[in-house]
Amino acid sequence: MTLRSVPCRGLVGRFVLGAWLAMAPIAIASVAEAQPSDEEIAKAREQFRQGVGLEAAGDWAGALAQFESVARVKMTSQVRFHIARCQHNLGKLLEALGGYRLAAHEASLDPNATETLSEARKGIEEVEAKIPKLVIERGAGAEAASVTLDNVALGDSSIGKEVPVNPGSHTINYKLSDGRSDKRVVHLKEGDTKKIMLTASAEVDDTSTGPDDATPDKGTKEGGTRILPWVAIGVGGASLLASGTFYLMRKSTINDHDAECVDNVCPRSLEDTGDKGKTYGTLGNITLGIGVLGLGVGTIMLLTDDSGAATAGAETAKQLPPEPRVTVMVGGNGQGAEATLVGTF
Repeated sequence: MTLRSVPCRGLVGRFVLGAWLAMAPIAIASVAEAQPSDEEIAKAREQFRQGVGLEAAGDWAGALAQFESVARVKMTSQVRFHIARCQHNLGKLLEALGGYRLAAHEASLDPNATETLSEARKGIEEVEAKIPKLVIERGAGAEAASVTLDNVALGDSSIGKEVPVNPGSHTINYKLSDGRSDKRVVHLKEGDTKKIMLTASAEVDDTSTGPDDATPDKGTKEGGTRILPWVAIGVGGASLLASGTFYLMRKSTINDHDAECVDNVCPRSLEDTGDKGKTYGTLGNITLGIGVLGLGVGTIMLLTDDSGAATAGAETAKQLPPEPRVTVMVGGNGQGAEATLVGTF
């Protein structure tokens, strides 16, 4: 057995040696390819300096872009710390916390990175105090509901526990065992801790929105119909003002007409003046009728609204007396137009 196994071990050894020699050039080439060139290193150093300058100016988004470019060439604990600090100031607290922790771990292994380690630990303390917490619980009728937070499914281990989230608005979608689904939207500020109870009735609190938000309440409906009487009164008042204007124009036209006539004998050239007077009189009577009608209808709507607001258009119509009617009777002689207004309310 010993004499037969020796050649076998020699054969296996030669096979392993040959495989290693065959793979060695590939491995060496991969290592060489992974190493950045001197030009890339120089560019990365310049981008790092630019990032630090943008940080000092408060341009956290611009600084983050520079540091991320540096990280693609070479990641160090210092670069990771600066990326986390930019995320911190941009409100990406969860990402910043992970970056601070990694930077602190890497810096703890480097004796020359004591300052980075100290700053990263401070960053961890600051972010942990600011991160909002969201507690989602299943209530009556939703004991078996499947829940997602910002489109990420939450397991049973996360229900009823504090879930760290970034500041801002978050959407909770949940599906009941009977197939119905609903959602809640909650807004959290830095340091907030909020508890959301999911129920089959989808009760909505002051920090969430749901289907019931789109349904106008009774007060909104009453407020809309309560405006109608005042609109009618406003239109009526404007029409009365217009009526007075037309009557003044009619009077001025009649005076001009009478000044040219002698013993009720008027030249033919004044026919147009007489026609204008008739037109102004007609317009005055029409606008007078509209004005009186508007004021009357608006007043009746206010007086007959015992509850202080009209609850529906049909009920308002029932409360009104028979439809108002206005009759305008126009006549006159050669000297001008005469009109009589007859109306019932």
